[in-house]
Amino acid sequence: MRRRWRTIVPHVGALALVAAATAVLVASAVLVPRVLETVADQRLTAALVAGQDAATVVLSADLDGFALGADTVDDIARTLENYPGSVDAPLAAALGEPSWVVTFPDLTAVTSGGTLVRLRLGAVPGSPSSRTVIEGTAPRPWVTGEPVEVAFEQAVAARVGAVVGSAYDGPDGRIVVSGIVADDDGGPSAQDVFHRAQSERGSGGLDLVTAGAYVDPGSIATLGPQLARAQVVATLPVRAVDLGAGDIAALERAANKTSAQGTTLSSGYPVTVSTRLPALLAGLVGEQNALVALAALLGAAPLTAAALVAALAVIAAERRRAPERVLASARGATTTRLALSAACVAAVAVLAGAAIGWGVAVAATPDAASAGFGTVAAVVVGGAAIAAAGGRRAVVASRIPPVVRTAAGIVVLATAAVAVSLLLVRGLPDTGADPLLSAVIPLVGFSAGLVFARAFGWGLAPVARVLARGSRVGAGLAVARLARGSGRVLQITGVTIAVATATLALGLAHLTGDGLSAAAYRSVGADVRACGDGVATAELAGDAPDGVTALAEVRRLGGIPVTVDGRLRAVTVLSAPTAELNRVRADVPVLAPSSPVSAIVSRSAAGLLAGSAVVGGIEVSGVTAVDDEVLPADTEAWVLLDDRDAASLAAPADTACVLITATDVGVVAARVRDAHPALDVVDTASETLRRESAPTVTTLLLLLAGAAVVAALAALAIAAVTEVAAGGERRRTRAVLRMIGAGRVRGLVAAEVVPLATVSAGVGWGVGWAGVVVVAGAGGLADRLGITAPVEPSAWVATAGVALGIVALIAITSTVASAARGTGRRARRGEREGEHG
Repeated sequence: MRRRWRTIVPHVGALALVAAATAVLVASAVLVPRVLETVADQRLTAALVAGQDAATVVLSADLDGFALGADTVDDIARTLENYPGSVDAPLAAALGEPSWVVTFPDLTAVTSGGTLVRLRLGAVPGSPSSRTVIEGTAPRPWVTGEPVEVAFEQAVAARVGAVVGSAYDGPDGRIVVSGIVADDDGGPSAQDVFHRAQSERGSGGLDLVTAGAYVDPGSIATLGPQLARAQVVATLPVRAVDLGAGDIAALERAANKTSAQGTTLSSGYPVTVSTRLPALLAGLVGEQNALVALAALLGAAPLTAAALVAALAVIAAERRRAPERVLASARGATTTRLALSAACVAAVAVLAGAAIGWGVAVAATPDAASAGFGTVAAVVVGGAAIAAAGGRRAVVASRIPPVVRTAAGIVVLATAAVAVSLLLVRGLPDTGADPLLSAVIPLVGFSAGLVFARAFGWGLAPVARVLARGSRVGAGLAVARLARGSGRVLQITGVTIAVATATLALGLAHLTGDGLSAAAYRSVGADVRACGDGVATAELAGDAPDGVTALAEVRRLGGIPVTVDGRLRAVTVLSAPTAELNRVRADVPVLAPSSPVSAIVSRSAAGLLAGSAVVGGIEVSGVTAVDDEVLPADTEAWVLLDDRDAASLAAPADTACVLITATDVGVVAARVRDAHPALDVVDTASETLRRESAPTVTTLLLLLAGAAVVAALAALAIAAVTEVAAGGERRRTRAVLRMIGAGRVRGLVAAEVVPLATVSAGVGWGVGWAGVVVVAGAGGLADRLGITAPVEPSAWVATAGVALGIVALIAITSTVASAARGTGRRARRGEREGEHG
């Protein structure tokens, strides 16, 4: 055992390289899948947050007078309590506490001033007394013959001009406001009218306001028979508790099943179940598949390079021990024993490196503990097999037939050509990683090594013969070595993979940063956007804070009918001073006075408004279409009139938004928030930061950085190993030069390495940008990841600089490795001469 240890000690450096390369390989191979799974879990959790309508299950039922009685509330409560038991896992456990509302048909009532108001009476769980009563008292259960007591939310009361004591004369009696309760945006979507009153333009140009008014749940038993029918709508939120990305498929199946089956009230009335959860989950799966496909494209190249370095390190270690194998064979050791010995030594080094890499992966993601054993076992077996083959080759001469080499090269070239063609034509798949397309960069790297190695040999052979007859010894030696092809394939492959990966990573990093900024601007609509009721936005528009260079108020007009050839169209009507709006959004043109009136429409509305369009009685012609997200309309289909033309509509604004261009976005947004706390203020700076902190983006940037670093380090390691392997040939060359009195030739290593690295860098740069174009192309992964943006010229320059930097590092590494090997040999030779002297 001690003797074997003495034979291993001189090769500790080579074995340490084996362990280091293996550690990087294992850590990367184990970490990347786990990181992607973690991101998928985080994105699912973020999607299933409270307040998102898509992350809910909605139950609705129409009830007639027979179903409305004293036990209606208990019937609804029992149904909602038992409903999760009829749902499949894991959706059943994910359903949260339900909220529901019972609404009665709208009543047209008259105020004491003679104004018509449409009231929608409704009851929610508990009673209005369980909410914060700001003024007055909570309604009492209605008793036949007495006025119906109701309560408004504060915003609705302000919209209809109601106060405590306000009375309305309805078709079946008097309705009295007993209290004003605090605003609350919760509850099912059917409860929206209870939070925000809606207006509709009626005949004669009058606005009819619809407002939701709460009654005590005890009034259901008495109001039900009189109003004859009601609707109950319940919402159950879907929580992310104990849910992971692995549950998405089962969650989607359960949601589809419960929607198809529906349920019933305890009284037997049918209940319709609906949910947009499957669409939400399908979007998550699509985005995750895009991230996985991009991670596979990014990760295949550095992992291949790391595996190549590990294999080269094992081979280099065995070459150093070749004399020992020959001596052992001469002493009677069998070939099998030598192969097993080599395999055992390599397995120990590989296992040590794999253990280190696995430990790093487990420390970073504890869930990777069980997932890494297969990777560790595969790497150890592969390293031992390579070492065994090297140990056998040390004593048994073997050579791959030229026919096999040629056939293998043709297969690699053909596979690379097919992969590149498919990548450029079809792009990366929507369903996750494709092994062939993900391996494009490694395949192109190996193909470049094979093609350019032959091209250098054929092209430089005549030059080498000419220089051999001249006086420039250094140039002749460099060209002759390049022509012979020693180490050309490995060097070209390593540099091509490194530059392609770095170019792809840096190009996508630029794309991600610019794409997030562009997406944030599209989401906000300007540098700063402040939305709220028309009074608050008018105050902001009339008194803009310092730092505002331009602003425009965009109002949403409620209740304005839009018709085309007499047919009503679901299009939202907006108005704004377009001259001011154009200074904020240059893509919105200025509308000049004309007859008929000109307008701007969203692209979604353009198809609906083909023909003779009339907006609230105003004939519209000469529309200009812009993108849907240009203006904040909360809907995709909208039409914008200039304030000058919309004035004749005399319609109140449901909501309004002020779009602001600012010199300092963050400062102006803060000033608007402080001065107008009632407005909802968003800005591009905070929106960009929010998007940058999203799990998908942070993971993508980590993958980009990690892939570039690993690929570059692998290229440097390949250069160092290749140079060390060429040490014997260089020693013989120097000995010949000394013998003929030619002296020492300087710069020989750089003269050999730089041409190869430069050509390889050019190929890698082109391949990297091809990948960027595929990812950033229309309908590509960038669209699905939300990072779509045009590629700036600075990105081309930056990637070219990185490619040249990698070439310089390769040259330095090769020169240092060659010098260090020569210095070490001279030192050992000096020690031996001193011992014998």
